[in-house]
Amino acid sequence: WSNKPNVQTKGENDISAFDLQRFKKYLDEVFVPMAEYIISKQMYVVMRPPGVCPKELRVGDYYQEYLKTVWDIVSKNSNVKNNAGIVSIELANEPVHIKNQWGQNSETAMRDYFQPIIDIIRNNGFTGIIWVPGTGYQSQYQDYAKYPVNDNNYGYAVHVYPEWYGASDKSYNHQTFIQNFQRQVPVVTTKPILVSEIDWSPEKPGAGKYNEFGQ
Repeated sequence: WSNKPNVQTKGENDISAFDLQRFKKYLDEVFVPMAEYIISKQMYVVMRPPGVCPKELRVGDYYQEYLKTVWDIVSKNSNVKNNAGIVSIELANEPVHIKNQWGQNSETAMRDYFQPIIDIIRNNGFTGIIWVPGTGYQSQYQDYAKYPVNDNNYGYAVHVYPEWYGASDKSYNHQTFIQNFQRQVPVVTTKPILVSEIDWSPEKPGAGKYNEFGQ
């Protein structure tokens, strides 16, 4: 919806074909009406940006600017703001690695990457919940326990797939899963958690199944 038609990209994490005017057009014509329809059915709506994060992110990079642009537009939309509390915002989809502005590993990198985006959303008057993603395809949140974002209405958006957090079809001790989840997502003891993606389809006997990487 938000890419220039007939422009080849390298996948969902390639935003080179992103078209700002198409995004604005279809936010009004498709995304917001879709949200309003879902709300009319007594359901909540979580919005996230088009595509997925590139594998390597860095504070101040082009993708951070892209997220600022997208959420600036969305959080100014009167229908989105009027439905705050029913509509919430998931800042990004599946960051893998985030480095600081100098390209170094840093415990503050996740906070520094998403805080400026949160500030834009709040300055535009959106008061609903903001869901903050972690790294490792949304499975690593330890740094937020030390350096949380600064906001008064947020939680963390986490993903759960087979073989994550020490659980699989062959290893499914629930206590082990809980312990590993709390180790990787320690903020679960202090802030709300939204599991925004989950899958657990069983393996086909003798054939197995493919993961999201085609393995």
